[in-house]
Amino acid sequence: MSALDTETLEKICDAVESSDMLRFVLPHDIPHIAELVENPFEIETAAGLIAVTSDDNRPSLLRAREALERLLSTLTTLGVPYAFVNQPIEVPRLRRDLWRLIRTPKPPQLLLRIGRAHTAMFSLDVDPAVSRMRNEPR
Repeated sequence: MSALDTETLEKICDAVESSDMLRFVLPHDIPHIAELVENPFEIETAAGLIAVTSDDNRPSLLRAREALERLLSTLTTLGVPYAFVNQPIEVPRLRRDLWRLIRTPKPPQLLLRIGRAHTAMFSLDVDPAVSRMRNEPR
């Protein structure tokens, strides 16, 4: 896992602890969660994972959205990069596995990776010309 400085981590912890719908994924669970996604490297090298949980009804989902908005505002203010990890939420079997791993009373609705993932050792660009075209001014 990549590290965040102590002050930044404390502020993120305060934001997570302010809601019963946000839960840090424990470090010893991260390798198991990495097994649930196509690219485990992004999970294994994240500074942390945060699960957003709620019941599957409209009022609960709205409260989860509000908690997520506050968390994303905090992360943005602190300059902490984040990314949504959708695969374990969208596939029912993976969602059940994730729920079992994070041990929350309510099911996961979103998994958020915080911190910058380490760069992969290979490029996803198949054709170098496509990469050059993307970088050329229009």
